[in-house]
Amino acid sequence: AANNAWAVGEYGFVYRWNGTTWTRQNTPSLANLYTVWGASGTDAFAGGDNGTMLRFNGTTWSSMTFPSTARVFGLWGSSASNVFAVTDSGEILRFNGSSWALQTTAPGSATLLSVYGVSANEVYATGTNGLVMRFNGTTWSTFSSPGAGSTLFGIWMSGNTNIVSI
Repeated sequence: AANNAWAVGEYGFVYRWNGTTWTRQNTPSLANLYTVWGASGTDAFAGGDNGTMLRFNGTTWSSMTFPSTARVFGLWGSSASNVFAVTDSGEILRFNGSSWALQTTAPGSATLLSVYGVSANEVYATGTNGLVMRFNGTTWSTFSSPGAGSTLFGIWMSGNTNIVSI
């Protein structure tokens, strides 16, 4: 929303935009943060180095139990009880509203850098070596991309047929 945005960075820094100014938020972490995703202005997640996962409850940020020590590079969710995270160890983890669990690991030694979807049943993750993975609501699959061999740093979707990756 125009009056609710987040930015994350080094040393656990989180900044929130309220439509007028950016304000630094206090967090319990000094880890570098690389990604942030919000379900609403009162429920957001941030991830970073060494499996750091933070959650905002509308008032404060707190550390979450996260079953990986890898660097979290991407977050996306269809709701606050269905959030995906991708790591530099090629892991895809999912939050079900109460806990995080490993869903799958990318083939080979791929690093996953981005995750995005349009629904709980249409989620994509991208990474090194042109890797693209798709979640259909039940399982993850891997398929070839036109950028095979290239690192795909980000992904964005508009509906199920318009997918852009860089």
